[in-house]
Amino acid sequence: MQRIIPLLLLLQVWLYGCLSCLNGVVYVTTQLSFHVEEERLRKIGVSWYLDPTFSQIVLGDYDKNRNRQFDPPEVAAVYDNLLPMHEVNFFTDFRLNGAPIPLKALENFDVRFDKGLVSYHFEIPAEAPLAPSVLFDGGYRDSEARVTSLFYRFDTAHVSLDANGSARISVTPREHTDRDGWITQRLEVTLEPPAAKGAGSAVKAEPVEAPGFFSRSMKEMVDALHGYLVAIQERPTPGAVAMLLLLSLLYGMLHAAGPGHGKMLVASYFTARGRSYARAVSMGLMIAAVHVFSALLLTMGIYYLMERVFSRTLQEATAYITAGSGVVIIAIALYLFRQKWRHYRRSEPPAV
Repeated sequence: MQRIIPLLLLLQVWLYGCLSCLNGVVYVTTQLSFHVEEERLRKIGVSWYLDPTFSQIVLGDYDKNRNRQFDPPEVAAVYDNLLPMHEVNFFTDFRLNGAPIPLKALENFDVRFDKGLVSYHFEIPAEAPLAPSVLFDGGYRDSEARVTSLFYRFDTAHVSLDANGSARISVTPREHTDRDGWITQRLEVTLEPPAAKGAGSAVKAEPVEAPGFFSRSMKEMVDALHGYLVAIQERPTPGAVAMLLLLSLLYGMLHAAGPGHGKMLVASYFTARGRSYARAVSMGLMIAAVHVFSALLLTMGIYYLMERVFSRTLQEATAYITAGSGVVIIAIALYLFRQKWRHYRRSEPPAV
């Protein structure tokens, strides 16, 4: 019985660690373009740019002929996989003059791969006069998105007009706290009738608070890794490979210092059981070894089974693995509770 907890810890790392590190948190950058014609807003173009890691996963899942672009059947397959998200409005909260915009379908949907990034593009039909102005309010429901680790962010530098000078446009980023306490970024875009001839139009964005040092360092390292990956694909050199391996090591160290990876479970186990420092170090090394092994081998095995045998994508497999990991964590908690309860029962003084 003394070895049950370590085995359960390793099982939890094996089940969940590989896919949580492979998928991790998926960041999607949003760009908006507004098409104005005859002083009426006609449509809103939306582009979602996936982060480098998830771009490679989507490319591997759907680029069946490996030509590094998405042919019409492959675009249709991506859309079919996304379509169930319409039940939660694709985690979006888009409003036009205060009225919600339902995204039951993504019109003129397209998927592109460029410079190592996969992007989704679609249009939202809109018919709104610019008199006196049109207000687009965009936001994302991070509290719901956390279930799938999918987070959207706006790029205020890429909010534009399809027809330059067709309207006056101003962009205002804001923070919004939802009912669950999550602070999310919202974007207010105001369109007004065009300025006098020759005045043109401009995008004015208020400054947004810069991310913290840790988040900024992680993002910069991911960008650097992505740059070296693209460079190696085009022209592999020993120096680029060496830098990629070094950055991968540093990123792994920072990543392991973040949430997850069983640190809380291990700390709880050693707090409850009382073990030596040597035992704690050996347990950490064992978990790290299993973590790497699972990322390399178990993920490929799951990918092969789900993609080739069961015709499921890695995204769908993640849901099953996450559920299995949750069951293991609950089992560990119940076992620790049972052991502590039995310990306190045995240590109670006999009744007089």
